[in-house]
Amino acid sequence: MAASSDRDLQRLLLKDLSEWSVADVGLWLACSRLGEWKVAFLNEGISGSELPDLSKEDLIEIGMT
Repeated sequence: MAASSDRDLQRLLLKDLSEWSVADVGLWLACSRLGEWKVAFLNEGISGSELPDLSKEDLIEIGMT
């Protein structure tokens, strides 16, 4: 991971999850080696406040299997 990505991730992790934007979720996915799902989450407009409420069915609906 590049130094700027490290700094971005550190900044993100200092924020409360409920304050994460859709872009923040995309950054977190990319930094967590889940970048293949970034576009799906962005297309669905999933922000940090929605992450804890995602169900298995929600994830399947956006293409995660």
